Amino acid sequence: MPKRPDSLETLQISLELLKRIPKGRTITAPELREQLADAGYERDMRTIQRQLETLAEFYDLDRDDSTKPYRYCWKERAKGLSLPSLSTQESLLLMLAEQHLSSLLPAKLMKSMEGFFTQARSQLGGNGATQRERESHRIRSSQQCAVRQPVAGSGLQKRRRQANINSRHAAGLGPAGATHVPHLPF
Repeated sequence: MPKRPDSLETLQISLELLKRIPKGRTITAPELREQLADAGYERDMRTIQRQLETLAEFYDLDRDDSTKPYRYCWKERAKGLSLPSLSTQESLLLMLAEQHLSSLLPAKLMKSMEGFFTQARSQLGGNGATQRERESHRIRSSQQCAVRQPVAGSGLQKRRRQANINSRHAAGLGPAGATHVPHLPF
């Protein structure tokens, strides 16, 4: 008769399952079993199914039982498994990344990252200091992105035009028709 796993092993399997259940798409028990096996956790299918049933009772998980095998995902507004809290800097970085990447990345990819963005927003809350940090970063970011434009004309005219270009960059406007993407450190 096989040895029954101890409580620590059961907890580890539960956490591994919760980490692997996606938000915005579904996954089946056989797919989860395969992922667990790849991570070094060998369990039979029935054990995985029982574990998923229990987790679905206590967490914001959806179970689609209209077809077999059942399909699992986090509910749309679920916080998911967010044990480690984001720091203020990490939350700010994620919010800035969301703002800057939303028009550059495919919608499906942005949707898959929604859980991270939601956690960052809730971590920052309505903190006024954070708003000031974001505004300060936006200004610094646009100043760093300012590219020296070649300017024709006399020395005084060149300096005036360059000052105008730099002030447009600092205001986030950039030269007419120009777009820029700030450098994000990831």
